[in-house]
Amino acid sequence: MKRRAKAICKWALIVPLIVSYLVLWKMNASWWFESRSLQVSDAVVGELPIVIEDRHIHWSFIGKYTASVRSAVDPQVIMPGCHGSGEIPYKGGLDGRKSYDLSDFIDNAPGCARLPEGAYYVEVCRTVLYPLWGILPSKTTCAASNVFNVRSK
Repeated sequence: MKRRAKAICKWALIVPLIVSYLVLWKMNASWWFESRSLQVSDAVVGELPIVIEDRHIHWSFIGKYTASVRSAVDPQVIMPGCHGSGEIPYKGGLDGRKSYDLSDFIDNAPGCARLPEGAYYVEVCRTVLYPLWGILPSKTTCAASNVFNVRSK
């Protein structure tokens, strides 16, 4: 009888821990970082478009990002010199719109100022590297901008 009671007590502790872990494991990256919208203005060849992102960083985390400008006609084409990546600490509690020029948004990429005439969009993916102190696997969320145009002068 005592053995049975001990076994029940062990499972009464283990099962809730396992269930809790599985629920946390299913959480997506938007629990940490939410990109509500990503808008890029049209521009003229040689000028940098303006990027306005409405984002909410719910919790601080160490993360990495990749950002690139892709052709709207052929999304497999990443524009040369207009992509970047890095690892940075994100500060929780930041909420609202933030404005950048395209080069600043994409890791100071110099090729962004030399985009040829055409239609493009920006894709940015952010990864939470060590969610809950590394207990959970990394979580990634991606956002794509509107299609913006670069016109000749």
